[in-house]
Amino acid sequence: MKRAFTLVEILISVGLLSILIMFMYKTLGTMKKSNALYEKHYSKLMINTKIHKTMFLDLAQSDKVDIKSGDFDRIVMRSKNSHFHIVHPYISYLVKKNVLYRIESDKNIGLNIKYDLLKYIKFEIVKKNIKKFKIFKGKNSFLINLDNLIFEVAK
Repeated sequence: MKRAFTLVEILISVGLLSILIMFMYKTLGTMKKSNALYEKHYSKLMINTKIHKTMFLDLAQSDKVDIKSGDFDRIVMRSKNSHFHIVHPYISYLVKKNVLYRIESDKNIGLNIKYDLLKYIKFEIVKKNIKKFKIFKGKNSFLINLDNLIFEVAK
């Protein structure tokens, strides 16, 4: 009757275990690389979704919209959507030095912001490194091109 493992059996089991661990380690490295890639893609997608949602709510709840065309379009509207708890704020989107800003104010800021209105303005950076920001106004909708991410907002 056999009571213990032989040396050959132990060496074979250790060899098989080391081969399994080597494959698992390689799989873990591949999984870490793919997770980093998916995380980068997911964060970019979430940023674009947040921008789309904000612009959609601003334009869908707006009363009057003025658009000034140029290298980058500028839009000014009065909307019911507010990030800074201002009742029925004036909202403007403008690009300065390839950064898209969203400006909110309780005063009409118009298409050119004047220095004396700065105390009424609250702003946030929407997106950096903007290459293109164009807005097209239709009868009952807006078409927005933000770095070739095109979306439509219907009123």
